[in-house]
Amino acid sequence: RALCTMVLDGVRHRVSPGVELRFDTASPQISLFTDPQRLHQILLNLLTNAAKFTSKGSITLGYSVDAADEKVIFTVTDTGIGIKPDKSEAIFERFVKLDKETQGAGLGLTISRLLARILGGDVCLDTNYTKGARFVLSLPKK
Repeated sequence: RALCTMVLDGVRHRVSPGVELRFDTASPQISLFTDPQRLHQILLNLLTNAAKFTSKGSITLGYSVDAADEKVIFTVTDTGIGIKPDKSEAIFERFVKLDKETQGAGLGLTISRLLARILGGDVCLDTNYTKGARFVLSLPKK
């Protein structure tokens, strides 16, 4: 929870006025054995993207524990412009930007996925979510 709060505080200044930035309080208190600096970097990348593409509504960071698979599942959910399902893998390629007008080099999602995989997990787009975008980061609990 402390790391999530720190990441949210670090992105708050990037959020458009009127957009609610929140932490899902249903997220349980847990200990996760991973590289906190890299986890912070991944979550910051995901939240920064959400802030870029959300002009109204909300951005929510949360996590849950998948006890059966011994994983922690983080989600960054926004009510922004969304991403078409057919672009769900292309967005993770280097230098790919769906909106050429926005800032950035198109490397944030690529780096986030690489870091997640180095940590034994993965990042993907939840293509079933249609009210914006939802990114899912799964990491092993140990």
